[in-house]
Amino acid sequence: MIDSGEKVIACVAPSFPAEFAEIKDFKVLVGMIRALGFEKVTEVSFGADLVARKYKDQLSQGKQAISSDCPAIVAYIEKYYPDLTTHMAAVVSPMVAMARVVRKTYGDNSKVVFIGPCLAKKDESPEIDNAITFRELREMFQTFRIKPNQVITSDFDPPQGGRGAIFPLSHGLLHTMEVTEDILSEKVIVAGGRSNFLDALREFEHGNLNGHHLHLLCCEGCILGPGMSPYPNTAASSQRFAKKARIISYANQKMATLDKEEWNKNLDEFEKLNLSRTFTKRDLRIHKPSSEEIKEVLFRIGKFSTDDHLNCGACGYDSCERTMP
Repeated sequence: MIDSGEKVIACVAPSFPAEFAEIKDFKVLVGMIRALGFEKVTEVSFGADLVARKYKDQLSQGKQAISSDCPAIVAYIEKYYPDLTTHMAAVVSPMVAMARVVRKTYGDNSKVVFIGPCLAKKDESPEIDNAITFRELREMFQTFRIKPNQVITSDFDPPQGGRGAIFPLSHGLLHTMEVTEDILSEKVIVAGGRSNFLDALREFEHGNLNGHHLHLLCCEGCILGPGMSPYPNTAASSQRFAKKARIISYANQKMATLDKEEWNKNLDEFEKLNLSRTFTKRDLRIHKPSSEEIKEVLFRIGKFSTDDHLNCGACGYDSCERTMP
């Protein structure tokens, strides 16, 4: 798209400080992305600011809903909990919100490329022309020999994000909405990670969470997305708190230097932008096999007793007998 001469605009996820620890000044990173040929470089955090406003409105009206900002969660519910699609917040993700903002600001003919930590973004919405991970962005830098000390630094193009910079953290939506985490005053339950979000969905389905809003993330926050680069010679989890610290540091810096008058003006300007969405029931559930059927399959793969059930998780399921998502 860049080589064709089209107007290609980058939308950078707010988790970038967690990825590019070696780049101390975010304006250097923006300059590097421009050097690839992107005409504009924008912040998805502004889309997060807009989306957070919608969620805050729903909370204030007492509406119970399941958040829809994580595309992996949305796809999972559509396929394995299709009856819960009616409970999902009909609000687009920050990425899609930013794509709509970009096209309204820079023209409908703009090509939008999302850059972030998530693989599920690649298949989330036809409104995005392409989506690449931070790993792939690093590969592009390497391919085109773009180095931090060889670019012209620059700021993000408007409209710039504000509190949405904190969105990538597990409780980021609450912080972006400026909602307290006091469980006595707010009915928001946050569940991140593939085991936790499943437990939350099961309890929601059984009616145990009536009156509560669920904010679900497939990962334990976007700072741990599969599109993030692995750290050499260290366990990925050992970087969790360092990544969180970088996000918080950037968010604080952002809010300290932000032109709040301009930011609020932009939020008001895009207040009426259509940020609604719909969901599709794509039921992929299968019938639960009987214990005899399960035992027969286990025998065929050499598991004759419970001692043979390693439950290693390598197949993608939690145990050797796990039959349903």
